[in-house]
Amino acid sequence: MRAARLLRATLCVVAISWASATSASAITGVTALGDSLTDVHSAVTWPEIAAPLRGVNFGGPGFPYVVAQGGATSVTMLSGGQHTAAAALVQSGAADVAAIWIGGNDFLDSAVLIATGILTGPALTSYLRGIVNNIGTAMDTILAQNPARVIVVSLPPVELSPQAQQLADEAGIARLAAAVEEGNALLRDAIGARGQAYVDGAALIRDVLAGGALTLGGVTINPGNGGGDPHYFFRDGIHPSTTGQGVVAAVGLAALNVAAGEALAPLTDLEILTFAGIGGEYAGETFSTAFDLNSYVTFPPPPSSGCAVASASGGDARVLLLYGMIGAALIVTARRRA
Repeated sequence: MRAARLLRATLCVVAISWASATSASAITGVTALGDSLTDVHSAVTWPEIAAPLRGVNFGGPGFPYVVAQGGATSVTMLSGGQHTAAAALVQSGAADVAAIWIGGNDFLDSAVLIATGILTGPALTSYLRGIVNNIGTAMDTILAQNPARVIVVSLPPVELSPQAQQLADEAGIARLAAAVEEGNALLRDAIGARGQAYVDGAALIRDVLAGGALTLGGVTINPGNGGGDPHYFFRDGIHPSTTGQGVVAAVGLAALNVAAGEALAPLTDLEILTFAGIGGEYAGETFSTAFDLNSYVTFPPPPSSGCAVASASGGDARVLLLYGMIGAALIVTARRRA
């Protein structure tokens, strides 16, 4: 699956990589928008792992640059002012990268309608487009500030949540998965139109749990609801456990490297297990060697280009994507902090 994605990434694209003319500087700060998957007041989330283990600056104690709010939808992300708060941080120079991960609660609000086939066809597409338009508004608000770089994580694969697995039948699970994919296709177009970076978290989590369980550091991490047991990917019906958030943090660091020109060391299996409190069970690197996390971070092309996605190398400071056009060339530069 990952190989196929990388193959598609080369179509219609000439990628020319080069090191920055000046030495790479650390990201000033990262502001994070979203819901309880990111909100540091909900449970252990990926910023609380990335900050102490790799020094990513979310504003120091209390993580003031994390403006995500538990329970937020794409609508309340805007009405609650997350986008304007993030833009203010960028404008002040406190943060120069924004990460957006939202949409899970939008799906929870409509999960029954989608799973049962009541919300389908043009009505479903309109609903999904509304989510993406809200994310686009947040992106535009932040991008109005210079320098501004935005990394957007895909809509989450809600069909894999223990709650969905328990309540929906096989057909319902398939409908949810298809809706997530349709929404993410729209989201990639929106991101490509703005020249920003896309993290396919949905594909990563699906790949991680494809075998029914994840082997992390030689430890079996089960896909269900562990109620706080770190040997499970989820801590309840919808939220990842500390272990699951460790996987999210790992791809988050990859995103900062690929899309923002950083050189952060990848998280190791041992670090993730230790953070989750089960480091004593570590038996060697398994997850970190099995998954190329950089491949889940891409720069979608503008919707009209008709070309496939190109992926940058983690060691490159910038990637120039040269799209062949009739009579002209469209150049898309992935900035060091995308």
